[in-house]
Amino acid sequence: MKLSEKQKELIEMAKRGENGTYLAFVAIFPNSNYLSVVRRFTEKEKTKYREWFRDIGVKPLGDYIDLIRAESPEREADGELGSVSSLVWFLSNEEWDNYMTVQLKREKELEEKRKTEREEEEVRRQQQRQEKLKREKEKQELLKKVSSWNIDSDDIQDEGGWTKCYTHTFIIDEQTLQFSERNVFDFGRVINPSYSVIEGAEEGGIVSKKNDGTLVWEIYSEKEGWCEVRPLNKQELICMEIIRKYGKYANSRIRL
Repeated sequence: MKLSEKQKELIEMAKRGENGTYLAFVAIFPNSNYLSVVRRFTEKEKTKYREWFRDIGVKPLGDYIDLIRAESPEREADGELGSVSSLVWFLSNEEWDNYMTVQLKREKELEEKRKTEREEEEVRRQQQRQEKLKREKEKQELLKKVSSWNIDSDDIQDEGGWTKCYTHTFIIDEQTLQFSERNVFDFGRVINPSYSVIEGAEEGGIVSKKNDGTLVWEIYSEKEGWCEVRPLNKQELICMEIIRKYGKYANSRIRL
């Protein structure tokens, strides 16, 4: 709590009871409480107000001191401010000092809490920066395994309306591999090869994981349905990992 020299002078003056000043607790509704130095209206000032208010109105002097979770005195109020809905209680020196002591304690607790929160936030930010650097490093290491990676897009339509289909074209080990990436309505992300995964089959297929973790291609036939045909080769594994981690729908929700 920092008090200006003027505030300090007013407080000391009110503690001595000079010039009609009072130490006061001010409650401004609905939920703001302050400490202040106040005085009653002068006879000239009273003429500006209605008769019922002239003798209960008070005027604040200097700045307010904001209070944290403070309770007003448990007695009838001594006055009101003129311009807002409020109540004012005159305080003894002891009451004032008690409010100030509690306020200083709560300000210290609040500052310690804020300090802890700032430190925790800085730790979180540092962790996020480290994770971002780690992800970027992993991405660059993975991309070094391909000669090039280009992405094109087309507008397509399904049950959910218009959406994008992305075509990923890789050159890896002097081969060109191409895959499509979609976010299918009410299903989710689908990555398909844009080539035949076995001789004689139509282009396309889906990736499936076996119990031992091996990724394999499955293709569909009218007679047998979805059938496993072969494991993904080294180049396909690299391309699929890049799309899975860094493709356009890598962090997308299912379209509904």
